[in-house]
Amino acid sequence: MLRDAPLHPGVQAALDYQPLDAAPERNAFVALAGFNAPAGNNFMQVGMENIRRFRAGHAPQREPLPLAFAHATPCHVKEAYDSLAKLHADAKKIRRFSAENQEMVRRYRLMQAMPNYINRLASSFGGETDFLRYRDVRCVSETLFAEAILEIEEGRATQGLDFIEKDLAFYRRIFASAEATLLDKRVALQHIEQQLTLVGFLIEQDALRGHEEKARLLLAPLDAPRAHLLEALERERIDWRIQKVSATTSILLIQP
Repeated sequence: MLRDAPLHPGVQAALDYQPLDAAPERNAFVALAGFNAPAGNNFMQVGMENIRRFRAGHAPQREPLPLAFAHATPCHVKEAYDSLAKLHADAKKIRRFSAENQEMVRRYRLMQAMPNYINRLASSFGGETDFLRYRDVRCVSETLFAEAILEIEEGRATQGLDFIEKDLAFYRRIFASAEATLLDKRVALQHIEQQLTLVGFLIEQDALRGHEEKARLLLAPLDAPRAHLLEALERERIDWRIQKVSATTSILLIQP
C-alpha cells in the first residue's frame, strides 16, 4: 500500500498555522521574542515581527545593535545563585545592576506582569533558542531576585517579598501553561527551583519573621499533574543531548 511522503516541516507548520494572539501585549512570549530589541525600539513590536518571520520560515531579524548589558553583569550562567554566600559576594554588582541596566529591567518587569505565556513556534527542544533570549532574561531575573533577597536581609522585607512573589508567580504561569513547550517549562522550572532554594535559606536564618504566611504561600509545592512533568522534562533533556551528539559523531554520549 502506497503512503504519502511526510511533508517538509515548513510546509507542515504552515498547514498547522494558528493565528497570533489577539492581545499580544498580554503574552510574555512576545516580550521574550523581542527582549533584546535595540534601545528606542518597541520591543513588543520587534517580538511580533520576529515571530512572524520565524513562522514564515525566515530567520528572525538580526539587529545591528541589540540591547546589551551596560557592564559585566553579576549573572552566573553556569553557576547560579544557589547559596547566600555567592549572592553576598556579588552584592555591590547586584545593587548597581538596576541603575546601569534600566531598559533591561523595565522590559523584564513588563514581561513579568503579563498574564499569558503562549508559545506559537515549533515545539522543539532547542530549535528556537537562537533568537529567544532565555539567557539574558534569566540574568535579569536572577539579579533582581538577588536584590530582593538583599532587601529582605536589610530589613525591607515587604519590598523584597513583593518582587519574589511576582517573579515566582510569573514562572509558575509559564510552567502551568498548556501552550508552553517543554523547553519553556524546563527553563521555568530551573528558575522556580533556584528561587525556592534561596527563600528556604531566608527562612532558616529567620529573616522572614513576621512574614511566615507569605513565605508559606511562596513555598507551595507543584500540584500532582505539574509535578509529573518533571519526568517528561528529564526525558526530553536526555533525548535532546543524544540527538545533538549523534548529529556530529557516531558515538552517543550523554553528558552528566
